[in-house]
Amino acid sequence: MDANRVLQFGLVKLPIGLLVLFVGLSVAVFITEKIARKKQLAKDEWTNIIFTLSLVFLIFYKFGWVIFDIKSVLKNPASLIWTTGSPTTILISTVVSALVFLYLIKKHKYPLFTILDLSWLTIAITLFLYNLFIVDYGKVTDLFFGIALQEGSKFNYHPINWYRVLWVGILLIVRFTKWSDLNYAKLLYLYILLGLGLLLISIFDISFNLVFGFTFNQWAFLALITLGGVGLIKTSVD
Repeated sequence: MDANRVLQFGLVKLPIGLLVLFVGLSVAVFITEKIARKKQLAKDEWTNIIFTLSLVFLIFYKFGWVIFDIKSVLKNPASLIWTTGSPTTILISTVVSALVFLYLIKKHKYPLFTILDLSWLTIAITLFLYNLFIVDYGKVTDLFFGIALQEGSKFNYHPINWYRVLWVGILLIVRFTKWSDLNYAKLLYLYILLGLGLLLISIFDISFNLVFGFTFNQWAFLALITLGGVGLIKTSVD
């Protein structure tokens, strides 16, 4: 499926990529909620956290642009309904959601290890399912496993989404088998491996909307690596 294809529900327009993302997230939360119960979180507590963050993300994704263009809204209030999000609103909604997440952790004093574990699993499962259904063609390649956009095409492209599915799938298998007896070090290594693998895969992707030389996705992957790296350093110092 094409992530950029827009579906219209009455007056509301939503990219199919965003819908698949939330379906994948729902499945991930269903799985991690069962794990959260075993980690002594109250019933539906993890689900409520993700629901709150998703709602915050969706609101700021859909309406975040108003912050920079309030005049257009005053001239045409209907634009609030039919306007979709943008890379800028994705950044805004991500930052706001992260701040809300930190606030909830501090307010309810959730165990850090449990939250990090559930967060990693939620991210990994969501990414796996999203890339399983959303096609992402990268740069042109001569490799035999390249994919043509249409039959008879002279050019083949890197199947970026399948690279991600393979890498994230391997990490999920490791998490539930060899590293089922998880500790802080293994969990932080999982963050580093997830971010590093996806960052290397992004080399074969086509770059758009660069911010200081990196795409939004690459910044997210770097954040995962940084989180794991800083955590390992802090753990070794302590």
